[in-house]
Amino acid sequence: MSIPRIVVEDATVPTRDGALLASDIVRLDDDERRPVLLMRTPYGRAALRAGHDTVALARAGWVVVLQDVRGRWDSTGDFAPFGQEIGDGQDAVAWCAAQPWSSGDVVMGGASYDGLTAWMAARELPPGLRAIAPIVSSPETADPWIRRGGAVNLGFLLNWGLGLGIMGSPGDADVKAQGSAWHSDFRETARSADALERLTTTFPGARPWLDEPTGDATPAFDAELPLLADGLPIFHLTGWHDIFVEGAIRAYRAMCEAGHAGRQRLVIGPWTHGTVYGTSAGAEEYGTEASGWMRFPAERMEFLRAAASGEQVRSGASVWVMGANHWLEMDEWPPPATVRTLSLGAGTRAHDPAGAGTLGGDPGAATELGWQHDASDPVPARGGRTLHPGTDIAGPVDDDTTKRGDVLSFEGEPLTEALTIAGAVEVRVPFAASTATADLVAKLLDVRPDGTARAVLDGVTRVTAADGGTVSVALGNTAREFAAGHRIRLVLTGSNFPSYDLTPSGSRTVRVGEGSGAELLLPVLEETAFEPAALDPLSG
Repeated sequence: MSIPRIVVEDATVPTRDGALLASDIVRLDDDERRPVLLMRTPYGRAALRAGHDTVALARAGWVVVLQDVRGRWDSTGDFAPFGQEIGDGQDAVAWCAAQPWSSGDVVMGGASYDGLTAWMAARELPPGLRAIAPIVSSPETADPWIRRGGAVNLGFLLNWGLGLGIMGSPGDADVKAQGSAWHSDFRETARSADALERLTTTFPGARPWLDEPTGDATPAFDAELPLLADGLPIFHLTGWHDIFVEGAIRAYRAMCEAGHAGRQRLVIGPWTHGTVYGTSAGAEEYGTEASGWMRFPAERMEFLRAAASGEQVRSGASVWVMGANHWLEMDEWPPPATVRTLSLGAGTRAHDPAGAGTLGGDPGAATELGWQHDASDPVPARGGRTLHPGTDIAGPVDDDTTKRGDVLSFEGEPLTEALTIAGAVEVRVPFAASTATADLVAKLLDVRPDGTARAVLDGVTRVTAADGGTVSVALGNTAREFAAGHRIRLVLTGSNFPSYDLTPSGSRTVRVGEGSGAELLLPVLEETAFEPAALDPLSG
């Protein structure tokens, strides 16, 4: 029997308001109706073709549809990120379901913004949509896309927004050239007083992000959505060091808490936004098993195939435990854990500006500790969940900023045995500032016996009229083992640049010690019945 040849066609998909979405169709040249894999992107269909073996997907039984979103590349209309993908995505799903080569069953996938287009289309559960599989993405646009903890995601927005303005959309050539120059000199642009004005000049679509108090006018991902009410099979794949991981986890938890855990699959690897299926991040090497390449791509496609066929999908969660370096399998994330509260004490910092505070144990008498925040000399970001151009490295890297005078450090005793945390980490501390707006930045570090400190998590909370009341900083979720002999260090400061935009210079004060309520909350996996994942890629 001969193998049908592959047909590659182009088409324009009309939207409800008359925009035309340029699309490529890759399918087998026969009369059989097949399920459709739809991927929509602002980065150009050519980029999708380069990143996916569409011929292999077609031979595996899919009709593959690649589409430029509105206002990008060959599609008409004006590009207004996020909100436009709701109606346009629904229209694209309806078009795909109605074609003569379609079985009427549509699934969507994609990474980053491409994954967001799937989330936006799925909000109202358009007829024919059977499942989505977003990678390193989030349906929550205000946080983490635009802001985090109230602070503007400056580094990411400059990198991403300037890039959008430079290519892929019509515009003034001189403006594009200037935007390209600003993007090339990223550090200077980030430090400039008009950094956000440069962003909106190059990419006017960014203006609503900064004008809206919450960072974006797109309707929230909330309980009123049909997606949450009725459910949909979703394969969530993200990385511990991805800028969107918290949004992905919140969306996964929302679907589970709405009663749809049996149709949700969560995979979290030790990956950054740009290194999905990699074996290292930042300064850490995790080994070949960390890649998941021999397991999760095939599992993801099987999940979509089952959903398109109306079959039961595989659920559960697989997460990589950094430090221990193995996959952990569970029914749902997060696993059962005991919250361990470590009190912050002044330690030697109470009488020595170069000293360190204590973390855990007797916190000592209540004391105020402070520093001067200087917006002209901010604390530099070291690794973390970033997406900056150039030499800025995302992920866990060595952090030497604790030697600065505008950084407070609190450190525990060497661990007598390994300690694994799995879940959300939080800091609470009374905080005051001399300026109307101030940031409290918290960082969790893993200090090795040689004294080097590896970044694990960081978070920020922007405060207005900080008057000494308790401020909570969400550092986010992780799964990490701190080895025996290592120390846990918590750092408090007022900036993390260029990850977040800056607040005015001024004094910052925290209160620690007995009765202050200053504490670090760690979700400790004391004992677990969970076993490291089997290597069989189709196990479970």
